[in-house]
Amino acid sequence: MEGDGDHGELCKFQQEELMAARAVKSDFDYAYELQLREAMIHSLKQEPSLQSSRIPRKSHFPLEMAPSSSSFALDFQEAEIMRCQQEVSDSVLSRKELQSVSETLRIKRHDENFAREIQNMDNCEWDNWGDEFQKPVLKGGDLGTFKLYVKGIFCNSTGFAAVGITLLDSNKEPEETLLKVQKPIVMENVGKESIEVLAFIEGLTMVFALGFQRINVFIDNMIFYNHITKRWAVKHRNIAMLINKAWSLQRKFERCTIELVPRSQMPFVFQLARGAIDSQLKSVIKAKGKGYIKENCSICSDDVDISDMYMVDICMHRYCISCLKQHAEVKLLHGILPLCPNVGCKSMLSLESSKSFLSPKFLDIMSQHIKEASIPTAEKVYCPDPKCSALMSKSEATHIGSSSNHPAGLRQCIKCNGSFCINCKVSWIVHFNMTCEDYQRSHPNLLPGEAQLKKLAKKAKWSQCAKCKHMIELAEGCYHMTCRCGYEFCYTCRKPWVNKTATCTCPLWSEEHILDRRIRVQFH
Repeated sequence: MEGDGDHGELCKFQQEELMAARAVKSDFDYAYELQLREAMIHSLKQEPSLQSSRIPRKSHFPLEMAPSSSSFALDFQEAEIMRCQQEVSDSVLSRKELQSVSETLRIKRHDENFAREIQNMDNCEWDNWGDEFQKPVLKGGDLGTFKLYVKGIFCNSTGFAAVGITLLDSNKEPEETLLKVQKPIVMENVGKESIEVLAFIEGLTMVFALGFQRINVFIDNMIFYNHITKRWAVKHRNIAMLINKAWSLQRKFERCTIELVPRSQMPFVFQLARGAIDSQLKSVIKAKGKGYIKENCSICSDDVDISDMYMVDICMHRYCISCLKQHAEVKLLHGILPLCPNVGCKSMLSLESSKSFLSPKFLDIMSQHIKEASIPTAEKVYCPDPKCSALMSKSEATHIGSSSNHPAGLRQCIKCNGSFCINCKVSWIVHFNMTCEDYQRSHPNLLPGEAQLKKLAKKAKWSQCAKCKHMIELAEGCYHMTCRCGYEFCYTCRKPWVNKTATCTCPLWSEEHILDRRIRVQFH
């Protein structure tokens, strides 16, 4: 706090000096203006014929002069002083907030321990001196171990950078979120690793200010992890300076461990950092207007306004909304969950972020595909009611009971609440008062709908996936099929492909499916 006070006094002193400099400059400007006016009057007196037409009858000449370099320097210095004052003010508020959080947590932890001791006290002790039992809140002390998630993001296309930080209390079950921080980073020569180091430093500084001594830090950048844990040598000079600062902070803790985790385990800090970058973009657009910054879309190669670009979660590849919308819709119509269009990238588009460019119809399709992908094939159950057909897992289907009137196979749909048999996959109306063995004995043939489907598939020469049982039609191409579930097989005999190699001796293709329909028409 003393440092903040010194900065405040320094800013105040510099502001007084600046005001004095402005006053001196104003006096000099006025003296110069008077001298210039006298010189003009003296020169015009030598030309009487021009005096009446050229000299305005005013006591003062308002001279419009371009701003001098001294004016610009004073304005710049004033802006810097105001920025410094704001930083000092923000620092004071931040420290007060951190102290408040630390004190609140300390009192809360004390109350929990105090209540636990009272609960474990036997009745005899309580009767003797329970009313006198006290435990004052002490400063310091062990508050336990905390989890710190840090993430830094640098956007190459815009040059904006930001950090996201989340602090969790791992001593609670479930873990409790103590603090969430998102902060834009403005500095020169920032890059992908340097922003990760800055996020780490920001996080440790915040935790140290709270007074915590044991911390587990979680990061997802492998290069930074190997540098900060001294597995790899740091070659870049600027990165090495930042890492040295991080090490010095790390040594201030009683224990500070660092763990590398998959990015999927820390989406919350990623969203915080991304939100800070989006906030910077909105500020620029608001100040400069739409169209001020343009970015090239690698799909359509058009220069698009930055507000019309979409950044894919996790990988941070950016495309124009129009291209990404078309890409996602085509994939969803083919029964495939859309991934990032970048070659080789496996980042999946999230349902939440896709709401900004997909229509409700495609969002419903995407939600259904996500649910289908999350349920193993053997666990999938569909409601047999044609008006419902809701997808659920076997564990989700409500188990009604088991008795003479309610066999073990009786389940209830989670959507329409209709009853059905999970074993026979039929409505309970036709299964009522029958065991599964009795029903299957009395209905040896397929259901009417299934029988029609089998007949149509045979006539149209469709093939069925052996894994998920979906029907597949070969429109054109070779006989190597890849189902929507990922299973690869031969379209002719349905035997599997292993490591992109057929396990059968069927022909790989036929001319009628390889040639384009229009070409076949020309041949015929």
